[in-house]
Amino acid sequence: MLKTSPAYSHLASATNEAEMQSIFQTQLTRLWGRPVAIENFHIPRVIPRGEGKFLVQYRFSIVDEHGSQPRIFFGRLLSPADMIPAYAKESNAFFVSDIRLVVPIFPFDPKLKMLVQFFDSASGPRLLQPLAGAIGLNGTAQLAKVEVLGYRLERRGTLSVSVQERTRTVSLVAKLVRPEKAAGLFEELQALEKNGFGATSDKNIRVPHPLAVTPEGILWLEAVFDLSLHDLIGTEPYVSACRSAGFVLQRLQSAKLPNLPTFSVEEAQAQLKTLALETTQIYPVLCESIEDVWQQLESNAPAVAEKKTVPVHRDFYDKQLLVGANRITLLDTDTLSFGDPASDVGNFLAHLILRSNQHLLPEKTLAQAKKDFLEAYNSNTSLVMGKEFEKRIKWWEAATLLRLACLYSLRPRWRKLALPLLEQSEKTLRGEDYA
Repeated sequence: MLKTSPAYSHLASATNEAEMQSIFQTQLTRLWGRPVAIENFHIPRVIPRGEGKFLVQYRFSIVDEHGSQPRIFFGRLLSPADMIPAYAKESNAFFVSDIRLVVPIFPFDPKLKMLVQFFDSASGPRLLQPLAGAIGLNGTAQLAKVEVLGYRLERRGTLSVSVQERTRTVSLVAKLVRPEKAAGLFEELQALEKNGFGATSDKNIRVPHPLAVTPEGILWLEAVFDLSLHDLIGTEPYVSACRSAGFVLQRLQSAKLPNLPTFSVEEAQAQLKTLALETTQIYPVLCESIEDVWQQLESNAPAVAEKKTVPVHRDFYDKQLLVGANRITLLDTDTLSFGDPASDVGNFLAHLILRSNQHLLPEKTLAQAKKDFLEAYNSNTSLVMGKEFEKRIKWWEAATLLRLACLYSLRPRWRKLALPLLEQSEKTLRGEDYA
């Protein structure tokens, strides 16, 4: 069990599931004016924000006479220097003063202003108006059901939206982002469709079809109901789906996409160094292992010429791929950049190792999945891997394992993975295979 430094006692409290469940029950009962029963309370994600600040995701179900209703909340853990936001003492949030934790009551979000409107039936016609031309919705369309697929406080939200007209029901996805980002993301999806990710593309590799975008930051997409590659772990199609993932990545990195930002090795190092340093401060027992891995990464950082950079996803792993009977869909292309192609490969392989450490993926299956993924990725002669490229893959794989070790050390149910992932990162840098 990792012991938290006394300087981070506020983080230890904010990630104590039993303690936080009690706080949520008390605060929600006070705010809603009725007894609140909570079950299945857990903390799946903790996101460092630097200088002692964190975002903590809380998931649970509210149990009442209507059954069990899943909820997702985020808490902002403030540093001593942070000002308490004005909304913290209003009816749409609560503040735990002794640990400086602010919890907005979902769907209120201080920066994603449109989120709350999706849970107000009166707002339906106005929200749906941009879809009139895209899919022919008429004035009778109403929001019938809204479910949360993903959410990050003040950053983004992904909603499954069921729309009811007189004669039909339409399923859609609404992606909420900061308004200044929405138009660019819409254009990127359109560009991907023209570069091998459209509905009729070879091997049925695609992205969700973009339908409309609004100035308020709503990106309307087609709904894709296929299972993720992660959901397929333990099933017969899993290994062949990993092969398909190799073709997807090959296609992405061969696409002709203009005007992407650059993501350099130096930028990746800077981000990882900040995360690693804070993790050593939170858990002093990890300090030696993290420093050993970091020093090796720093001394062996690859040099990548600009002419060798390609479009990279920057978060390519099993939950970013939806696998259907005759198609595979790439998700979350928000961070597309020009970068080292080995970065996406290393990230995917590191997540295979993570799944094995989570006891989801047997070593034999991991080995076959890795083999098939790399064979498919390497089937395009323009991206043939040589020894230098394989060395860069190892570096990115080890860097991702260090990042995962730091992030999972913050998650109550997965803290035990931190040391095994650090050990595997060191082995990867020595050129040893996990499987």
